[in-house]
Amino acid sequence: MKRLFILLSISVMLMISCNTQKNINQVVYNEKVSQKILLGKIDREGLTKKPFKEWFTKEYDNYTPEAKTIEYLKTRVAENAEIIVVLATWCPDSRREVPRLYKILDEIEFDESKLTVIAVDRDFRANDEDVAQYKIERVPTIMYKHYGYEAGRITETPKISIESDLAGFTKAKGK
Repeated sequence: MKRLFILLSISVMLMISCNTQKNINQVVYNEKVSQKILLGKIDREGLTKKPFKEWFTKEYDNYTPEAKTIEYLKTRVAENAEIIVVLATWCPDSRREVPRLYKILDEIEFDESKLTVIAVDRDFRANDEDVAQYKIERVPTIMYKHYGYEAGRITETPKISIESDLAGFTKAKGK
């Protein structure tokens, strides 16, 4: 009986894991923009596959974050910080800013398990993901949360640079 329970538990966990994997990095053809887009929850893997890889890699490789600000962020981004990004793979601003954000996060060694990335269509819908809760007006929207509270957000383009704006968010909450 105990072995049956363990086997059943493992089977259920595998099914849940496979089901979760199916819901990430969904590529769909969008009529409004006449191209393939990512939709719903995504991660770096989705952005580094065709047809998104070309613009992602180019922008990631060509961006050089400000070294002083990166050093500052390494000491100021809290372990309990969370970043939520709502983007659109059809949007030029998202194509520019999101690879830059990933470069910054890599340089400060940010834990990607604390990064949520959601791709939307032209109507700001993302399949089963509730993006309305984030009050998105333009994409990309990058939200920096600290202790569960939003300390700041970048909407469409940063005020100075992504790394400088993030540094300002860490100051805003007295981190």
